[in-house]
Amino acid sequence: MNQKTTLTILAIVLAMPFILATGNISNLQISQDISDFVAGETMTTIFSFDYPDSSTSYPDQEPDSPLVIVANISSNDSNYPVWENDFRLDGSLTISKWGHPDEEHNFDCTEDEFTIKYKFGEVEIPGTPGIFYCSDDDLLTMDLESNNEIELDIKSHPALFPGKYNISLGLFYPEKNQTFYEFNLTVYSPLEKKYDTKKTFFNITTSREVYKIEYIDWNYKRPRWKTLCRKCDEYGFSKKKTKNLYEGYNNLTIRARDEYGNNTTQNVTLFIDSKEPRISKTEPKRNKFTNGKNFYIKFKEDNPTNITLFINNSFFHQVNISDCVQSRSYKECYFDLNLTKFNSQEVEYFFVVEDIVGNIDFSRITKVKVDTEKPKIDYFNFTQDERKIYFTFNITEQNFDEITYTYLDYKNRSKEKRLCSRLKNDQCIKRKSFRSGVYNLTINVLDDAGNFEQTKADFIV
Repeated sequence: MNQKTTLTILAIVLAMPFILATGNISNLQISQDISDFVAGETMTTIFSFDYPDSSTSYPDQEPDSPLVIVANISSNDSNYPVWENDFRLDGSLTISKWGHPDEEHNFDCTEDEFTIKYKFGEVEIPGTPGIFYCSDDDLLTMDLESNNEIELDIKSHPALFPGKYNISLGLFYPEKNQTFYEFNLTVYSPLEKKYDTKKTFFNITTSREVYKIEYIDWNYKRPRWKTLCRKCDEYGFSKKKTKNLYEGYNNLTIRARDEYGNNTTQNVTLFIDSKEPRISKTEPKRNKFTNGKNFYIKFKEDNPTNITLFINNSFFHQVNISDCVQSRSYKECYFDLNLTKFNSQEVEYFFVVEDIVGNIDFSRITKVKVDTEKPKIDYFNFTQDERKIYFTFNITEQNFDEITYTYLDYKNRSKEKRLCSRLKNDQCIKRKSFRSGVYNLTINVLDDAGNFEQTKADFIV
């Protein structure tokens, strides 16, 4: 048996904003007792209401928002709350002009999760037992007139407890620039880290469709906003997307904006070093002698973190980067080593240069001869015959290079001359002629590794 109850209420229905953060519908305006029902049967309620000019009464309302009617059925007995599927609703809306029915629209009501489609995207509202969302995709809030009538058919579950129930009715819409318009911006990439390539992956999502996702790099010479996508809710999430960024620090701001000017931003600072280190020169040269005091490396790298020397394939020395000097686009490092334990041996060395992101370069493996002992002067004497000076040396040195002398000439200029470039039976016997003057010679005996021993010779010509 069908029971029909007609309720006519004259009221102004206030359009209530929906706060997405809470998910609650509150302060619905029209409420009536619907306890007079037969379980399992259908009853009908009719609500009549006026709706003023929204431009004057509701200045914060978006007039082209979809019309959404909210019906809330509640129980007066806390022991018997309304459960899902206790009721089902269907209905229609009649819009009257000049006191006469003008338009009739049927609408569907759902107690499940409800999606509202606004011009800025879709918003999903979770389902709540007893709360029904009724809408017609063709209706907007601006379509309402001063006289409107909503007719609801309410069907109850056959096993529903015959308690006291109320139905509350209201309308709601999003207000301009309210929390309803907020959205989340998530940046999965780029991250705040160091990258070894300019080609950087961008992976960005928003919780709803936005008008634009864009970014700006404040470290550019002329920063400007660059669009990643329009009318979208992701960039680089469903399909890989990359952007070429600059070498060095990049200070990014990623921004998502909707049609109303609301925006959410996230800052990301990252560092890019896409150029691998390049070693261009090392010393000592291959097959040359070294005493450890002539090591040198020349390389190109803006952000070096480690310069390491290996000898015989084992770590031997960490170069102090602060001691290196800049030479145009290159860096040059000079340093000395104690190679005493390798004396009289052949060793192999190589350098490894590492940059800030972990890129490395290896120098060639170079074989050198080690000599850390200076020559030994066993005997030295000189005699003079007027302008001629006779020098005699007995030298012990396996890797002999030369004997030189230095002095100041009559113009007080330093001069260097060679006495011997080879030894014969470990001896150097040499005659030299000098101009008139006072001479204070500093004599150097050198080997191939740069080790030397000194002696003096003073005379007057």
